[in-house]
Amino acid sequence: MTHWEFSHIPFDGDLTDEEIVCQKCGWHWKVKDGGDDLYVCHKCYTDNSKYYLSNSNFEGADYSEAITQGVTAISDLGSSVAKNRASKQEGKTFIQKEIETRCGKDKTKSWSKKKKNDFISCRDSVIEKLDNAKKITIEQKERQQQLQRQSLIENSKNQRNQLYIVSFIVAVILGVAIYKKMNK
Repeated sequence: MTHWEFSHIPFDGDLTDEEIVCQKCGWHWKVKDGGDDLYVCHKCYTDNSKYYLSNSNFEGADYSEAITQGVTAISDLGSSVAKNRASKQEGKTFIQKEIETRCGKDKTKSWSKKKKNDFISCRDSVIEKLDNAKKITIEQKERQQQLQRQSLIENSKNQRNQLYIVSFIVAVILGVAIYKKMNK
């Protein structure tokens, strides 16, 4: 008779009255073959008496290793699920993420016509809103670029006018200086 796989998890000792099962290695032996140390395993020498002799079979049982193993298994499972979910999210486009956020999971293969139609309606609405937002954004960019071009043209006109004014003033000053020099 073999004990279950979780050999480190204590059990209630009532598996059979005629047999003792080691809680560490799973080895088992008949009570009549136990000898002087009935509850000491003949294979790994673990004392199993606390599982058979206590008033409450779980009293004093050491669950720490089982708890640690369980927590580790749950943690590994949780991180595996999170990684899987993250990798699925990485492969999705912005539009797919928006549709999932606003409409929920894809229900186009649902058996319920109402769920399917509601999802398709929501999906189409989200796509239309995103397209409109994209059009507005493109129009805004074009308008901003047009304003920048106009501003550049005005700045170059202003600079040109300032150059003409400065040139005129320099010409006048030179003209006056030359006129005074000639009339002396």
